[in-house]
Amino acid sequence: EERQMEGREEDGSTSTTTALRQLAFLDDILRRCHVPTLRELHERITTIVDHELTAERKDSVEVHYGFHEELDSAKEAFDTLDETLSAVGSEVLAKHPELHRLTV
Repeated sequence: EERQMEGREEDGSTSTTTALRQLAFLDDILRRCHVPTLRELHERITTIVDHELTAERKDSVEVHYGFHEELDSAKEAFDTLDETLSAVGSEVLAKHPELHRLTV
């Protein structure tokens, strides 16, 4: 019974030491954090990221339209890619009817 008590005391001091180390680690992080900078970053991220679409897609981060003009153009091009490819394919077939006989 005496050994069990000693083991409990050691476990208690070990867990206390671990807790103190964790607390010191977190305290150090908090001292180095610049809360105004973190708030500004949070605001910037929330204005850039479309959280609803990001949640729906689950495998990518969606950026709001209007954040970057070139990115918006690329998104629009991608969104209409199927239609563009179909239109180009139709034009090619109209110019070269012999391609209708090709099979893949």
